[in-house]
Amino acid sequence: MLVVDAFSSDSIPTHLLTREAFGVYLRHLAEGGALAVHVTNRYLDLKPVVRGAAAELGLHAEHVPSFGQGLLWSSDWMVVTRDRALLEDEVVSAATLPPLPHTGAVVWTDDGSDLLGVLKR
Repeated sequence: MLVVDAFSSDSIPTHLLTREAFGVYLRHLAEGGALAVHVTNRYLDLKPVVRGAAAELGLHAEHVPSFGQGLLWSSDWMVVTRDRALLEDEVVSAATLPPLPHTGAVVWTDDGSDLLGVLKR
């Protein structure tokens, strides 16, 4: 398992969410392994960015939300893997949410990223 949790408050190191960065992660990911990407952000919806990078590299990605209540902090994660069976595991599947029908994939590259395209409305 590789974990990408490099975000500080709502600042986004965009270079860690590019197609090229995911290529680097993939080279270091063991067969059957998974990448967990922290996507919590008040202003940007980063799930389509992770889905886009995953799709470009033939990977599978699912959203694992946290449902914090009261004073607890919640965090959202994306699980990315080569192995679709991992995401279909009963425990993993129960924790993930399918993408909404209107959400697409956004691909960020080392040459450019569109922050306005992922602003939450």
